[in-house]
Amino acid sequence: ARWGMHITYQHEDQLLGTAGSAKRAEPFLQGDDPVLIHYWDVVTDQDLGAVLAAHQAHQAALTLLLHERADSNSMVALAPDLRVRELLERPDEAARARLDSKWVNSGVYLMEPRLLENLSTSTPLDFPRDVFPSLLESERVFGYPLTGYRSAIDSPERLERARQDIRDLGWIPWGEA
Repeated sequence: ARWGMHITYQHEDQLLGTAGSAKRAEPFLQGDDPVLIHYWDVVTDQDLGAVLAAHQAHQAALTLLLHERADSNSMVALAPDLRVRELLERPDEAARARLDSKWVNSGVYLMEPRLLENLSTSTPLDFPRDVFPSLLESERVFGYPLTGYRSAIDSPERLERARQDIRDLGWIPWGEA
């Protein structure tokens, strides 16, 4: 509240997926400003102002924060100008061999609100699997290489590693003064 913000929670009886949840939140995302989609299990200190500046400079409809990682559950191929040429979610070994890219989806996106307009509200949808691939031909989709810290906290082990990283980086951990 001291920053002039408030949080609205939405309970999902049926999990809607990353895009389905964003579609359900669409009434709160009115206006012309890009929407920040940030997966709940991602911790980052990425300069989002720099991502926004690149998004605007590219006149992008969608900008994906990318990081380098071998054997991830996603792969992203970039053109030299950082335009996304291909995005694979949960690729099989044949797709991995064909694409040969070091870039992966970080779970942080800037997108123009109009991209939510035609999404279904009746079925679960996932951004990288169900929405993004179809945008590559019709929209300006760019990648932005991670320049800060990023960790997924999707397991007890990774949560503990992120806590240790935060201590090592000198950040104030949650719950500690």
